[in-house]
Amino acid sequence: MSTVKDISTWNLDYSDIMDIFKNNLKIENSLRSIQSIFLNSRFANRINYKPYFQRNYVWDKEKATYFIESILLGTEIPPLVFFKGPANEDSKIEVIDGRQRYETLLRFLNNELLLQETGLQRLYSFANHRYIDFSPDTFDDFNNVKLRILQCSVANEPQLTPQKEDKIKKEIFKRYNSGITPLKREENARAEYIGDPITVTFKKYFEENQTNFKNAEELFIPKSKTNLPKRDRLNILLDRIRSELSMTKIPIYNYAKSSHRYDIIRHVYATEIAKLDPALILERFLFVLKILSKIKENLDESIGKDVIYNNVLLYEVFCWGLLIAFEQGKDISLYHSVCIANDIANATKNNELWAGILNSSKTLEAIFETTGSHYRNATIDRYRFVCNYLLKNYSLDFSSHMKDSNLFSRIMKDSSQKEQLEKLKLIKPDPVSVTIDDILNDMSQSKFLVRPTYQRSEVKNIQKSSYLLESIMLGIKIPPIYIYKRKDKVKEVIDGQQRILTLIGFLGKKYTDEDGSEKISDKYKFKLSGLKILKELNGMNVDTVLEKYPKYIDNILDFTIDVVEIDAHQNPEFNSIDLFLRLNTKPFPIKPNSFEMWNAYVEQPITQKIKSIAARYEGKIFRAKDTRMSNEELITALAYLHYQKTYKGANYCDLLSIYLKDNHICARISSKDRITKMLESLCPQDVMNFETSIKEVSTFIFKLCGIVGNDGSKLPSIFRTNYKTDQNFYFLWIMLENLSLEFIKLHTDYVFQEIQNRFETIVAAPNDLNLSLFINSLIALA
Repeated sequence: MSTVKDISTWNLDYSDIMDIFKNNLKIENSLRSIQSIFLNSRFANRINYKPYFQRNYVWDKEKATYFIESILLGTEIPPLVFFKGPANEDSKIEVIDGRQRYETLLRFLNNELLLQETGLQRLYSFANHRYIDFSPDTFDDFNNVKLRILQCSVANEPQLTPQKEDKIKKEIFKRYNSGITPLKREENARAEYIGDPITVTFKKYFEENQTNFKNAEELFIPKSKTNLPKRDRLNILLDRIRSELSMTKIPIYNYAKSSHRYDIIRHVYATEIAKLDPALILERFLFVLKILSKIKENLDESIGKDVIYNNVLLYEVFCWGLLIAFEQGKDISLYHSVCIANDIANATKNNELWAGILNSSKTLEAIFETTGSHYRNATIDRYRFVCNYLLKNYSLDFSSHMKDSNLFSRIMKDSSQKEQLEKLKLIKPDPVSVTIDDILNDMSQSKFLVRPTYQRSEVKNIQKSSYLLESIMLGIKIPPIYIYKRKDKVKEVIDGQQRILTLIGFLGKKYTDEDGSEKISDKYKFKLSGLKILKELNGMNVDTVLEKYPKYIDNILDFTIDVVEIDAHQNPEFNSIDLFLRLNTKPFPIKPNSFEMWNAYVEQPITQKIKSIAARYEGKIFRAKDTRMSNEELITALAYLHYQKTYKGANYCDLLSIYLKDNHICARISSKDRITKMLESLCPQDVMNFETSIKEVSTFIFKLCGIVGNDGSKLPSIFRTNYKTDQNFYFLWIMLENLSLEFIKLHTDYVFQEIQNRFETIVAAPNDLNLSLFINSLIALA
């Protein structure tokens, strides 16, 4: 059995590696061709692109295709970050950041990836091509594409142990995977549709008509977004309107079952909506807006400000129905809004409105519930309800709008004219290195436009900004900045805005906004917080750091950043927005509070134990293996429940949120960021305790196997479904916690029946259920 002494050799705190990060971390910056990295077997065989702390390969074929297209177009891609072990050892070069990019290229070069038409945005002629299908010229061009490599190593440190090296690699991984906030969908959309005539028309109208903008906000923007800056609220609204217009052309059943819904909307908007008359579209939408506002006003009078009155899903789906009604020439006037509101308020009394509804609870609150609204049946139900209503009251037939596979196939096969690679390929020089001081000087002369109109608003996250500043002060390379040098000589920041604004904010500098006015950052002279290596700077702003530790300000100003500058004169066909989207489209970003990230936070002995349990029971007790490590995440969560309850004195009310929804009892971890904080702060004794908690998860599975079989064959009869959700395992955990293996062996049928009875209540709870008593009944199963 492990001892505290044994564990302390690998469970290091940051004090063990602080000096290494400050003095001995070496980062080499180089450019190597695809051929040199992947097709040179001597170098390629040294690369370990999936060290244990990396997540799985998660890109689907469409996302991988988009990445290959970016390389064909000459788009600069983020650097690959390597770590090279001690020279006197036969160690691999490990990929610290860029595993998805690396493996995509490897698969493509091995002819394992067929380029998908749906993943190509511009080079449609390359659809259904493999690497082997390239023409000789394209073949040579692709092989000679240069990729940037940042290779980290530790120099002149005789005390570097394998355990310290492991800790350093993980810290570098965390800095490259948790310091940047990915763009939200609507932020990408701002750039993509900046020149779209319909979007421009709606944007101009709402900027000039504040009353209707406010009305539209109240209908379509969730309350959680209402405190955002107006620029962002307008952007969310425009994204919502484009979706509403597109949905009128998409059969709902096909949309509901798709895992790429937004891609469908983008495609349909481009092929079916964007070509329509903007003025006509605006006029039609504004009339629907008036009707919806009147419906809401009358709902307020009839049923008060309850969950339905403020439900954005209700107005979205009625908007869809009304837009189609007008397309079909149906005359629905403002007068009808009173009747519609009254019918909605009394919907539970009208059986015709619930025909075909899948949800057993025939209430508006159930089918327009926002939690879980993305599920297939939930999506179908709310559109079916509106179809039933408009059929009953206005004789409108929505059958083709609900289900038409032939129409859907025709729409999705429609594509734009093929473009030639020679015309679209980007001409760009190799990156140059400039200091932060140089960038600030350029900005002072108005040569830098930090925030073009397509950029998102500033992200005010002091923790992440502090983390970035700490990396810079330690000399850890950060991703390049991409600049478009316009014909007027102004340098437009395509990618790197948040990094520049963080630097501007901390240093207390000003910048020129998109409208030409001088601005200060939202993080103006912010105080550093949460630093792990340079702890002495926590709580200090630029003035205090300059006074007490001036060398760190020099480190910032002298820090060099690679700048990729695309010149407008050399690239007349260049589209800065296309590059912005390619650089900022993160197909499957690592979620902060997930096993994909915990895999890097936690030391290898713990993660290996968790992975071992998942591998043993995947597809049996647990779900089938998936790329996002969902089984490992569930096992970690169960171990967390045991650890917090056993060693920290917590109870299930603190750890789980258990609540009623649609006559179902639901359970989820109250806050998964608590798991992250716990895993990051484990001391040696805590590690021993958490390992014990992981063993308890194994014991829990042994108990469960004794009840439902080693293959889990009886689980569906308990859960009343073939789906194995996390919440069902949380309930099972509570029920089996106090039962011994011996008791289960002696009373297997009894235990099975009792668990089955509890789940009958979980899936069909009575309205008057006392949750506290029910939870107690789970605990006292024996």
